[in-house]
Amino acid sequence: MTRAMRPCRLIVVLSAVLAAALTGCSRTSVTENPMRLPITDDAMVRAVATDVLEAMYFEVERPPRSLDRLDTLPLVSAYPVEFWRPDTRTSYDRTESALHTVRRTVVIHLRPDASASDKGMLIEAVVTKERPSLREPLDATTVNEAYSVFSSQRKALETYEKHWGQGMEWVDYGRDGDLERYILTRIRNRL
Repeated sequence: MTRAMRPCRLIVVLSAVLAAALTGCSRTSVTENPMRLPITDDAMVRAVATDVLEAMYFEVERPPRSLDRLDTLPLVSAYPVEFWRPDTRTSYDRTESALHTVRRTVVIHLRPDASASDKGMLIEAVVTKERPSLREPLDATTVNEAYSVFSSQRKALETYEKHWGQGMEWVDYGRDGDLERYILTRIRNRL
């Protein structure tokens, strides 16, 4: 092997390791949504679901809109350097979050399972994705200006609105089924 091929081989190996790390394990064991639970204590299920969502960096709305659902505030998705955040489950989602600002909102529905003869409840996770739509092209010349567009913090969003003005809208980008199944799996495993 020549000396020139050694760096190429090193780059290929490092690229494969990086791709494996970014892809991660996106398969989950829960396939049905809504998922049936053999538990009737909805207060316990609410508490566990709240803990799971908050451990995933989602902020649960308080007070709740109703007792049969949990709503979260929108969360701007993890960037590739935030490898510890579990809100992007597939390599496609990680790549998308690296190229675009994407935010996710989770709604957990809790209801009694009337179809079964024994007691139980159904829990459904609905994760919606949204992307921003700007009326004019973005011309961010500083890091702070760019950060205000990609941040979910209130202060950064207020800075964005002061500088760029009103007019940013969030456009529905569909549901995130992989994250829905992951959330349900974590809730089931905690129960």
